[in-house]
Amino acid sequence: MTYPIIVDSAWEPTEQWVRELANQGLNVSFLPLPFDVASLRNLVEAALEIRCEGIEEPVEIAPHPRRTRPPRIVVVYPEELALQAIEFMLRRSFINVELLLFGDSQEAWEELLRATPDLLITYDLMPMLRGKEIVQRLADKSVTFPIVVLSGYGAVTEPWVHEYASRGLNIKFLDTPFDVTTFRKVVAESLKIPPGKNHER
Repeated sequence: MTYPIIVDSAWEPTEQWVRELANQGLNVSFLPLPFDVASLRNLVEAALEIRCEGIEEPVEIAPHPRRTRPPRIVVVYPEELALQAIEFMLRRSFINVELLLFGDSQEAWEELLRATPDLLITYDLMPMLRGKEIVQRLADKSVTFPIVVLSGYGAVTEPWVHEYASRGLNIKFLDTPFDVTTFRKVVAESLKIPPGKNHER
């Protein structure tokens, strides 16, 4: 196991065992509670930068001649830490994209009704609207834009994602946790971007 781990706690003994594991070579960091957004962002960026070493340079997506805006990616994830991590990975991997981030799935649905994205990345098991409910509503509207569904419970999520894919919906499943390279590849494939190349959609 090499992916970074962040442990948050207000309990002093937690910090001690986290530092002991870090000294043993485990990629783990401690975040004391309560924390501010800046501290959280700095820790996430520092942890993920380690995982970014050796991956390709960010892909700059050339603007489409018939479109005045950059590709729009909507991300829905109920946990702030994970949402910031996804934002960092997207900005580290792609240039010239518009990111709309939502921790509330109902707010995300209202945005999806307002404007069509070029890619939707959503977690499955969320309060309010679950990822499956969002996908069901989009399927009923016969959307054609790509969807990536994230979940740490593959046995629950993967079967219904494959079922929708078999019906012709442009949808992929990505098991969590994942590394930057895998995430980049799935997003690039969804947006039809050749890895490492400037791509005009």
